[in-house]
Amino acid sequence: MSLEEYDTAKEMLDSFARMMRYSLANIKSYVTVRQELDYIESYLAIQKIRFGSRIDYTIHCAKELEGMFIPFFSIQPLVENAIEHGILGRPCGGKLILQCLSLEEYVYIRIKDNGIGIPSKRLAKLCADMKGSEPPEAQHVGLYNCYHRFHMSFKKRVSFNIKSQPGKGTVITIKIQKE
Repeated sequence: MSLEEYDTAKEMLDSFARMMRYSLANIKSYVTVRQELDYIESYLAIQKIRFGSRIDYTIHCAKELEGMFIPFFSIQPLVENAIEHGILGRPCGGKLILQCLSLEEYVYIRIKDNGIGIPSKRLAKLCADMKGSEPPEAQHVGLYNCYHRFHMSFKKRVSFNIKSQPGKGTVITIKIQKE
């Protein structure tokens, strides 16, 4: 094994170990935004090693939001969907942007990709399934769980919006009214 291969393997194992610690240590209902973002950064580091230049990403979080509590494992599945169903569907890959912003009386969590997008009929079904009272087919349970975790935590103070255009990408915006 070359030194470069060793460094890559070490980076992947370190990221995986951080992910496992987070998964096992945070089975509680809530984590800080910073904890969720640290987990996401470890996940994305592994994906970057796996797929190289096919995946590019940027994460930006307003410092004052890092201590905000959100449901455990509520953003990462959305990031994973953006990679798996959006970016990797493009031959040359793409870019993911994750933002946590505080504007006036709202907090915005936005996951944006320039992947393959979702056709309008499929998007309408995904949104209907997401808002349903029963989990949909196993393939889409992540979106359903994220939506319901945010709604159980923030009640009427949260909105969950998905916009997508085939060939242009998808944007998920979670808008939470501040208390």
